Amino acid sequence: MSNKNVGTSSLLNRLASLTTIRDIELFELSLLKTLAELLKVNQISMYKLNPDNKTCWLSTYSTRLIEDGSKRRFSESQEIYTSEIIIPNEIRSAQLWIETTKKPYIHGQS
Repeated sequence: MSNKNVGTSSLLNRLASLTTIRDIELFELSLLKTLAELLKVNQISMYKLNPDNKTCWLSTYSTRLIEDGSKRRFSESQEIYTSEIIIPNEIRSAQLWIETTKKPYIHGQS
């Protein structure tokens, strides 16, 4: 089995384990943590929209490395916002693309 297949298998196993989580906020946090690790990013956000496509919720997960002398540790945080949420223009553009073309949006497409 190639390294790519091993990573895919591991990812599928982790995603499958997420589906057993019944608490939606815990599931969403676990999903953000998994995506942050997979994408190798320090911060990732998820926007939720109501049926009128108005933002009603934003969850942000972040991690950072803290080095203190010979000690190294990671600090994780999750923030949930429910008011005064501004969606970045890039996401609004992607949303408009999806609504008008009925196709998936790929970052950087022309």
